[in-house]
Amino acid sequence: MIEMEADFASVWSRVTGLNPAENELTMLQRWIRDETESARSYEALLRLRLPGPAAETLRALLREQRRLLLRLQTLYYLRTGDTLLVSPTEAQKKQPLMKALRERYEAALNQADSYRRARAERRDAAELCAKLAEAKDAQADALRRLTARLL
Repeated sequence: MIEMEADFASVWSRVTGLNPAENELTMLQRWIRDETESARSYEALLRLRLPGPAAETLRALLREQRRLLLRLQTLYYLRTGDTLLVSPTEAQKKQPLMKALRERYEAALNQADSYRRARAERRDAAELCAKLAEAKDAQADALRRLTARLL
């Protein structure tokens, strides 16, 4: 039922052109979907033929990504008593490594900004948002350094 409410809010905001402030659960749901997509993107990158150091960096990023996702899923469970499983999206198109790294870099920066802008209702969520923003900044930095090495 929570998923349906979030979907309705999304549709309603598109229909009316208004973007009402997200509540904490809606934000958590969006972040879990975004972080799941990030993990899947790192998994796809690791299926490419990569130089050893690049693959090692991406494996480390994927491990960190999974930790971030677990933290969000844990908070979601503590708030709702339920889990949020994100169904797989359509198969991702294979894209060139450098383009994919650029997209991951931009996504990490956007996610960090989203965590910073969040208006958490409770202290535990506010603390988590601060930690997630730092982690996403670190991911963006690692992606920037990896891109520089591969250029």
